[in-house]
Amino acid sequence: MRKDSKAAGEARRPAASRSRPDFSALQPLYVFHGREEGRKREWLDALVEAAKEAGAEEFDREVLNADELTGDRIAASATTLPFFSPKRLVVVRGADRLRAADQARLIPVLSRLPETTCLALVTAPSDAEERSRRKTVFSDKMDAALKQAGAVFIECSPLKEPEAAAWAREESLLYGKQIDAATAAEFARLCAADIGIMRQELEKLSLYVGDRKAIALEDVKAMIGEQVEDKVFALVDAIGNRDRALAFSLLEKMLPGTDKAERTTAMRLSAMILRQFRLIWQAKVLADHRALTAKADAVPPQVAALLPEENNLLSILQRQAWQAGKLGHQAAAFSWPQLEAALERIYAADLSLKGIEGEIKAPRLGLELMIADLCAGRG
Repeated sequence: MRKDSKAAGEARRPAASRSRPDFSALQPLYVFHGREEGRKREWLDALVEAAKEAGAEEFDREVLNADELTGDRIAASATTLPFFSPKRLVVVRGADRLRAADQARLIPVLSRLPETTCLALVTAPSDAEERSRRKTVFSDKMDAALKQAGAVFIECSPLKEPEAAAWAREESLLYGKQIDAATAAEFARLCAADIGIMRQELEKLSLYVGDRKAIALEDVKAMIGEQVEDKVFALVDAIGNRDRALAFSLLEKMLPGTDKAERTTAMRLSAMILRQFRLIWQAKVLADHRALTAKADAVPPQVAALLPEENNLLSILQRQAWQAGKLGHQAAAFSWPQLEAALERIYAADLSLKGIEGEIKAPRLGLELMIADLCAGRG
């Protein structure tokens, strides 16, 4: 059982506290961006808690959806004074989806927010790989205005596996447990370095080990399973070959029978399938430049720069050169439009399984529909 007291949390995980944004002194303007929705949600929750501590009552905390509003409406909310509180918090979800005209209407307000306002602009979930290489979060003018207004940009990037392992070791202390470095590394790998999945699996592991203080590698393998990556490889192979029957058969073997366990496993599988398709995307980039079979240091810098920093394929191939052949075979099974559509489809299912955008009530059916679409070449 998790030890949730504030005092216990502060005493048990100083490293995790230092890695989070400091909201002790609220700033007038924040921008939450990046693809790690679990971290984005966690840090936004921390901002809301800080606003509460600063005196922002419930009626002075407003959450807006940019898809449903104009720039004028958001500007009006951001410049409204609090009723009976010293602070007013305004959160705008999907702020990067605002049209250019609405962003332009919001720009003049950014530099003249009331001292009582804390405005948080939160980007929408997206798996477009080009987003990771974009130089701006919004339009050039909007980004420049945000920086000029002193906005605090909080990047919520996916964790690399070593970071995820360190996170798991710190998080386990909240359950009164300990994980050694090697076990944490394997745990992070099996959970695809996904914060949401790791948090759920840690809760299960803490219950599984009972009164024992240490979570051992055998516990991780017993609860999460061995050779998951190989099964995901086989599943992606079946999808690439458009073999829906085999893909469904493999999926059936990976999903448990109980509803709660099924949702957790479905989340883990969707994250690992997403990770695999991101590696395929990188393999296709390298293959197109005839660099997939080259050693990492022999890949032209301009080609290496096209790949994301997290889960970087060149780094993986330095340790596991054999993956080049497998990934090259899988990359050849998808055209660029098919691969881009597949990434968007998988990411949408991943977010729904986590309840971030919509919610899939039947995880098994949600994965089956996703796989059916992928086998049919639909995104």
